[in-house]
Amino acid sequence: MKRRIINIVIAMMFASASAYAWGGYEHTVIAYAAQDHLTENAARNIRYYLDQPIYEYAEWMDWTPMQPYPGYEITGTGHCSVMWSDGTIARTPAVEDGEGDGFGWMERVISTLKNHKNLPDSLVVLHLRCFIHMMGDFHCPGHVIIVDKPENGTTVPVSVWKANPIWEKIYYKSTATRKTIHWLWDTPLQHMHGDWSFEQWRQELDTWTPAQRQEAVMGDLEDWLRGNSLVAKEVLSFSKPETIYSESYYTGRAHEITYHQMRLAIYRMAEILNACFDYE
Repeated sequence: MKRRIINIVIAMMFASASAYAWGGYEHTVIAYAAQDHLTENAARNIRYYLDQPIYEYAEWMDWTPMQPYPGYEITGTGHCSVMWSDGTIARTPAVEDGEGDGFGWMERVISTLKNHKNLPDSLVVLHLRCFIHMMGDFHCPGHVIIVDKPENGTTVPVSVWKANPIWEKIYYKSTATRKTIHWLWDTPLQHMHGDWSFEQWRQELDTWTPAQRQEAVMGDLEDWLRGNSLVAKEVLSFSKPETIYSESYYTGRAHEITYHQMRLAIYRMAEILNACFDYE
């Protein structure tokens, strides 16, 4: 009963909407497929904290206020990670307004989940919900921002952040619909087969062999973010500002990238949750 009350209270606190990463549809597909790769013990122990399957919380972090309550800063600043152009990773907020702290938050969230037995249920609930969402962000090419390292070595002005190529404007289908390159990578599955069910997408994406899945989870968070930064650079090389795009954008290389990054997110999400919660 206590955990159900915690979930209800948190849901009531965040009743307004604001979306950014892989769209909610894409986030839910990732978590839906990852659910199948949880061990029996991990699924049971996670269910102790969450009163529904993990995919039901995949959108939660996007449906929170932009002005976080004290203690909930992660919900506003944990979506995008920053890779400095010298190849180092920002582990603290990289923008003067607190944005660009995705990598640092991911490290702290996983540390919290590993230590969850010693923490209040409410804190575990918050970090589980955020982790389920953030693993999608962590593998989305639109959510790793490559920026020249500032002279102070820590933060860049908001103006520099907003001038990044990922926020450049494009058109979708006609000049009447103005979007950003970032937006193109928020919603790829919706433009490929938006009428598919989550189960259809699971069958489409969850196809790697055990050996491929094992290879996918090798390395650490740094390796994974560096991999996504390379993908982001490639995406920017073929996504041009002030261009009209349509569903045809999501063929060829963009299609391959989408499938590959979402598969990585699926298997890595399950790997970390199993590592934290697989016990009797």
